[in-house]
Amino acid sequence: MKRRKTMTEINQTKWARMRLILDKLKEQPMTLDEIECVVYEKASKIAKRTVQNYIAELIALGLVTYDPKAKIYGLAGTTKKVFKSKHDYDLALKHSKNLVFSTSEKQRFDQMDPFLALDLLAFHDVNKLCPDVDDECFVQHLRTGYQKDVYVLMQKYRQLMDETGFSRYPGFPKHFSSFEDTFGSSETPQELVSRAATHKEVKHMAKEKMKKIENLRNLLVGKIYSIINDVANGIPLQGYCKCCPDQKVMIKDKC
Repeated sequence: MKRRKTMTEINQTKWARMRLILDKLKEQPMTLDEIECVVYEKASKIAKRTVQNYIAELIALGLVTYDPKAKIYGLAGTTKKVFKSKHDYDLALKHSKNLVFSTSEKQRFDQMDPFLALDLLAFHDVNKLCPDVDDECFVQHLRTGYQKDVYVLMQKYRQLMDETGFSRYPGFPKHFSSFEDTFGSSETPQELVSRAATHKEVKHMAKEKMKKIENLRNLLVGKIYSIINDVANGIPLQGYCKCCPDQKVMIKDKC
């Protein structure tokens, strides 16, 4: 005769399955059917009700949210996009990778100096005669999907660079028209910024402001490359840009 499980064993199984659901929702939002397949390969009616009870408890605990319009569950406290199908998800991920990763024709963030990458994004609109569409689109994603975490801080960084005169220094990366010209320089962006401190426009800049720029720059680089790492792990960029596969979504400037 099969031994009946103790209450402790039942609870352990329950929480193991609930943690599994949470782990999968970290990767991307899912429908109820998809969650059922994660917990049970072949879900019976009783198994389906069990999964629904798990989800109801996770929602009650504030760990999971439900989008009734898309009929999709997601992890609470995240800004992950909700995709109506795997096809939509695949398109969004491919689009994100095109904006983030290098190709044989163009160098992107995975092969760039992080500080140069930040400066090119922060001052992406300076070269209006020959704008970089990929940088422009990536910034639009930052503005609409990472407004408080990244975009506002990047605007503050740009403001400080302008106030101190760093952005007006002739060797500043934003003045280069291509990655090839930039990497043709024998100096790194950090060395250029450091040498700019001797320029007459910024010679007497306060140490506090220099430290603020350095701290903000390091913080932004970490945040931007964390986003890039998410894309590498299969998480599409949040927000939207003019080149997104879903052209029905309007980008609203929150600034």
